[in-house]
Amino acid sequence: MEKAVAGPDDLAPELYEYSEADLHPFLAYYSRNFFKAYCKTIRHNVSKKKEFAEWVHPDVIGVYYAVEEWKPSILDLSAASGNNTAVRLYSFEIKKSLSFANLREAFF
Repeated sequence: MEKAVAGPDDLAPELYEYSEADLHPFLAYYSRNFFKAYCKTIRHNVSKKKEFAEWVHPDVIGVYYAVEEWKPSILDLSAASGNNTAVRLYSFEIKKSLSFANLREAFF
């Protein structure tokens, strides 16, 4: 008996009905607990930039303020040297599923 091998055009069967937007709260929870970042969903479907709209906006953005952990003397030194590393920005793109058929589009 010969085993069937999945090809690049085969899609996994969808077990649950949900949208990518339904995953945003889970990503925000993960980001808050592991990156200590505050997240915000970007609603690109209401954007006025229609040209390349799917490429312009990420699904979720996050910001981390290191000010909570740093001592005032370190913040003063950072500001005096012109190096503002007290903020980190994150950008997330959520995909429900990845396959060989949509891998290139999802990556870029």
